[in-house]
Amino acid sequence: MSNQNDNGYVNSEYLNKLGAVLENVKRTTYQRMRVMEGSRVLDVGCGPGTDTIPLAKLVGSWGRVAGIDTDAAMIEQANSRAIQNGVSGWCEHRVAESDALPFDDESFDAVRAERLFQHLQNPEPTLREMLRVTRAGGYICVLDTDYASASIAIDEHELERRFTRAVLEHSVKNGYAAREMPLLFQQHELDEIDLEIVPVVYADYAMARELGRWNEIERIALELNLLNEQEIQHLRASCERADAQGGFLLHVNMVMVAGRKG
Repeated sequence: MSNQNDNGYVNSEYLNKLGAVLENVKRTTYQRMRVMEGSRVLDVGCGPGTDTIPLAKLVGSWGRVAGIDTDAAMIEQANSRAIQNGVSGWCEHRVAESDALPFDDESFDAVRAERLFQHLQNPEPTLREMLRVTRAGGYICVLDTDYASASIAIDEHELERRFTRAVLEHSVKNGYAAREMPLLFQQHELDEIDLEIVPVVYADYAMARELGRWNEIERIALELNLLNEQEIQHLRASCERADAQGGFLLHVNMVMVAGRKG
């Protein structure tokens, strides 16, 4: 079963596996948002509750955590997980669009979005909504993947560049979204802007294939005539050689931007 549909949206199994890899950087976003006991927090694009559940444990019953996602199945899973973890009394999940959040103005102390903007052709409406529902003095944090920074250390250099370009321009709606966020934060007059570049490294070829969604990327590259079957086989062989020699390396940067609403 594929982890991804044609729009780059992935299933909950994939999100849970990636969430385990990104656990430390996720917790850093909580720190950037100044989440503490009693905080009111919103996760935009919450998926199956990967972050809302640990956030609910951080804020405790005096706080409030909400998550929204467009996928009803994800929301159902998230609400079930909230019940299983004993936090459903102050942790809710709703089906909603990110550019039309179903919350009043200034409802939250902190709002986050992780790996969401890569799926949005136009990030402005969603960022405006995140700002609207954040109280004055509250914090917004966005974490996303800068697909233009993707690199694979193999000897098929020209093919590797074509493959990573397919990832950047065709595997998601907006592969450049992450690098645009610092400027958007400035344009929307957020204060105390904090920028951090987070490298994600895979030294295991099998894991890189799975979490990098390589089967899907190869399919896209073939359909768009960016690579042919022989070239894909050359890429695979090069990766397998590097992996067998203990020298396989894939890395990509994530961009974390946080700021305070004035």
